[in-house]
Amino acid sequence: ESVDVDDVLPSIVVTKDASVSEVDEPGADVEFTFSVTNTSVEDVTVTSVVDSVFGDITDECSLRGAVLAPGGTTDCTITRFIAGNAGDVHENTVVVTATDDEQNATTDDDDESVDIDDSTPGLEVTKDASVSEVDEPGADVDFTFSVTNTSVEDLTVTSVVDSVFGDITDECSLRGAVLAPGGTTDCT
Repeated sequence: ESVDVDDVLPSIVVTKDASVSEVDEPGADVEFTFSVTNTSVEDVTVTSVVDSVFGDITDECSLRGAVLAPGGTTDCTITRFIAGNAGDVHENTVVVTATDDEQNATTDDDDESVDIDDSTPGLEVTKDASVSEVDEPGADVDFTFSVTNTSVEDLTVTSVVDSVFGDITDECSLRGAVLAPGGTTDCT
């Protein structure tokens, strides 16, 4: 009497997760974790891990040739800078391929997305006088205004208005000045 042994095809389940679901523009580092679980009845060997945006990350993840026993799981975490403008969505898919001992291949994929949110502009304004007091009836005092961009993206100065002297934007030649993150401009 003979017994036929059927070749059972391998199967895996892949999950991909981002450390955050959103970042402020212009972007930030995000950790992506990829998990591969062997859902078949025999060992499988991971042959490739390819991401639709980051490319072939098999070797970076040290997963090439990783052997997973039935029910076994392995994972990898990579960090990438995710950039964009407000309203953009970074979407990508990872595809993992594995084979069994008969070289039957199986693949699975999972996708993840990270939203790019609008960052709130921020600035810091300081005003300094050249002297702290003057004698009667008064004297000329130089005032220095400093504007610093405290946000993560460029800001454009649209106006500088003083509570006593009114609109001094054009007098200071600051209208349209573009400040990079951390940048400062002055007017006296």
